[in-house]
Amino acid sequence: MPSLYSRPSAHSSSLLSVDWARKVIVARGTAMLPYLPPEILDLITDHLRDEPTTLEACCLVSKSWVPRTRRHLFAHVKFGPFQETTSLEWWMTTFPDPSNSPAHYTCTLEISTLTAVKAATTHRNAWVRSFNSIVTLEVNTEPWGGFDVSLVRLHRLSANLKSLCFNHPSFNLIQVISLACSFPLLEDFLFNIPSDLARDLGDATSTPPTSPKLTRSLVLRGQSAFITRRLLDLPGGLHFAKITMQVRKPMESVVNLVSRCSHTLESLSLDCSFQLESRLPPLDFSDAEQLENVEFSWSLRNVWWITASLQTVKSKYLRQITIEVCSARFYLPQIDVLLPEWEDLNRLSSELWISRSVLPKIKYYGAGYVLDLGEIAPIFLPELTKRLHLVASLSTLSKSWLVFMTTKEFSIYRSISKRYGCTSEDGEDSAGPPGGWKAWSIRKFQTELRWVGKLPGNPYMVTLLEDMGNFYGIKLDEEAGYVINTFIEGGLVVSDISDHRILWSLEEEFRPDYVHCDYDDGYLVLNLYDHCKVWRRRIDVLDIPDKARPSRSQNGPDDEMVKGNRIAEGRYLDASRSRDPNHLRGQFAPWASLVLPDQSRIFKLAQGTLLVSSGFTAFIYDIEKAELQQTIESEKAEKSLKKVKFHVADEVRYVDFSDQHILVVRALRLYVYDWETGLLVLRIPAKERPWDLYARPENQWEFIERRGELSFRQAVRPNLNDRDDFNHLVILTLSFRVILIQDFWRLLPVSPSSSPTSVPSLPLLKDISKQIDFYIEPPLVQRDGLLAYHRGRVAVVRTYGIYVLNLDSILDQLGEIALPTKDDLLENPPNSAECDPSWPDLRLTETKLYLSVFPKYFRDKRDTHELVMGHLRDETTALETPWLVKRSWVVPQTRKRLFTLQLVPCLQLVEMKLYLSVFLEGYRANRWGDDMWFYDFAPPPLFV
Repeated sequence: MPSLYSRPSAHSSSLLSVDWARKVIVARGTAMLPYLPPEILDLITDHLRDEPTTLEACCLVSKSWVPRTRRHLFAHVKFGPFQETTSLEWWMTTFPDPSNSPAHYTCTLEISTLTAVKAATTHRNAWVRSFNSIVTLEVNTEPWGGFDVSLVRLHRLSANLKSLCFNHPSFNLIQVISLACSFPLLEDFLFNIPSDLARDLGDATSTPPTSPKLTRSLVLRGQSAFITRRLLDLPGGLHFAKITMQVRKPMESVVNLVSRCSHTLESLSLDCSFQLESRLPPLDFSDAEQLENVEFSWSLRNVWWITASLQTVKSKYLRQITIEVCSARFYLPQIDVLLPEWEDLNRLSSELWISRSVLPKIKYYGAGYVLDLGEIAPIFLPELTKRLHLVASLSTLSKSWLVFMTTKEFSIYRSISKRYGCTSEDGEDSAGPPGGWKAWSIRKFQTELRWVGKLPGNPYMVTLLEDMGNFYGIKLDEEAGYVINTFIEGGLVVSDISDHRILWSLEEEFRPDYVHCDYDDGYLVLNLYDHCKVWRRRIDVLDIPDKARPSRSQNGPDDEMVKGNRIAEGRYLDASRSRDPNHLRGQFAPWASLVLPDQSRIFKLAQGTLLVSSGFTAFIYDIEKAELQQTIESEKAEKSLKKVKFHVADEVRYVDFSDQHILVVRALRLYVYDWETGLLVLRIPAKERPWDLYARPENQWEFIERRGELSFRQAVRPNLNDRDDFNHLVILTLSFRVILIQDFWRLLPVSPSSSPTSVPSLPLLKDISKQIDFYIEPPLVQRDGLLAYHRGRVAVVRTYGIYVLNLDSILDQLGEIALPTKDDLLENPPNSAECDPSWPDLRLTETKLYLSVFPKYFRDKRDTHELVMGHLRDETTALETPWLVKRSWVVPQTRKRLFTLQLVPCLQLVEMKLYLSVFLEGYRANRWGDDMWFYDFAPPPLFV
């Protein structure tokens, strides 16, 4: 007998064949034993439940020990077809009296022969029905010869039965369903039948009138179509928490079965080896609020159905998703997980990881190869490309990962590079950019980290000419490698973007002070009151004959441009290298002088088109032909302008255009015109704005007092995907409120108005559900402030610094951000009356931010360059001042309500939604400087 203190086995109960009963039915011996409490005896026998030999000996100790040991010795009884001691006949011989047999101790009865089943219909029925306390009934019969056997005598065999299992039965399936329905407490049902044995002779009228609980698990393997259809017909409904099925046609019944159990479903496992029809609807998990685990084992061609089904999952308890993809036709190197059929699944995997922290595990079974892809699917997604560091570490996980990463490295990094926004037109087999796709991806990844503030940038200041005054405007061509600067006191300089050496310049007399310039695709435009001077890259005009250039009578270059060109040629052009592209880089030649019908300083150059706006008219020029193509009349100024303060007079502040629309930003209105017809399609007045409505949801927000007059300063349209016209609109006001309107095109009517000045009938100002309005600094009326945009980023310059807003996350998941607390708000904003620096121009590119500075009003005695460098080197202290908050938060968003709140500069950054990713504070100095600042967010070349 083993020690009572020995550790019990992990098994839950003793599995004993009936042949043990011959030795233990009679207890012999009447030896006197010390008295033990019944509880101690129960603990002893329970401890020995996995020691059948010891339990047999315990039966011989005392009569009082017999029932205790029988409870474990006969917990599992099996009637098999091959051993004499496990047959029903032997049981009847050993226990002639059914009422005195140990059958009532049995919890699990396993019948593995048709003889025992047939015995229920004869005089041996009493012995079969003596097992009236079983909890689990398993019928594992041979798959033949039992079709005519009735199961009626087994009905209601045990009132406590909770689990029913059929393996390879050859019974009529309606009898199986009827047997299951005879147990009202039945919770688990397992059915496994080969396809050639499935028979269902029942009809609709043979469905049982009642049904069991069926609240735990359902396991269907083999040909389960008939049994699935019968289960759906049960009157009491289905309430399974766990479903495991080997799917067979028709698939519609499986979809219906899962749908019927969706309100209680917690775990689902489906196995399908055939190709599904494209018209088959996916599973609907929208009502499965308790769903925790999902597992699919499918053919390679059914990935689309898995994705469509998983898209409906809404459960907040979801913990695991496992997908096993099987294909006997392809080896691993032939499977490209970057093919289109994987795109939706990968994108969905990324969304699940972001929203629920659930990362689906994928395992691929190929021809003679098994590869556990694990968490590889989301690596290829646009949403998770910032997790590029995971790709580099995957090869260290296992040999399978190493093989996979080695064979698919080119495809992986090529796909990631394209999703990062690489515009290379290289073919599929091309090596890609210099250094390969891998090096390009790593550099891009590091750049993204710098934009979101996870790594410091590389700021530096440039002083070009000490005698030319301060910088005013910035234009750049990163592909050609030069920057164009204009200056407050006049003049223009083109410098190399790397070493900042001067490549070309114009004297002050040919470019007066405070003159705006624009540049695009080799054309440089300067406005001089009633003229627009157009210059073109010298390398582009070398082979253009004089007849093809604009003549003096057709807006050709005037005498002033010719004189300025002669001076520039004498200074920068080497006659011996007049056709050398490297020598001519950054040099310009006069092209045209456009005489404007009205004076203007607001214009926009893009895609060979020049849009010039005067007070009430917009002129559109073809810049190459130097011809006026279209004139658009805007609305006249209202007579009530005298009542408006001077600083918000309704003057033109900004113009922009796209392929379909023209945007004109005035102080009191924002206009959108149709490009082809010139008709007005939208007007947003500043006073009748929807953002005047201050919401107060659940008393978490107080009404905010509006300080300063609201009028428009500038508007940009950051098109995130480069697909939709006017995808999004960002408006900057004079009070430095930033208004973001998502999907701006949805506000435009189907057709423009019939009059250039009439407003289309549109409930615009009543419902802008995706509009977000916030302050970046205290709402003070000032004219300083600029917007610049590039893809999904918007840079904002204001009195106290530079702010970079990342818009790609907020536009995808509105309403997912927690509201900030009162501690996050700006309590004592600084008085900016004496601090009014001037920021003449701002530009934003993929990797850099360019800013020109006019520090006339700077008060800080510290050197500006040292201050900026110190700020980015030390991210922890970050120039703490009393008015800066130390905890970051994001802007609350909703699709149904409008919020107006004051957004303050934050030093700690948040990697989600709309957030201030870069905040450069404090640019103040007590000196005049000829400064232009660059903030380079690209990693150094040695990093890769």
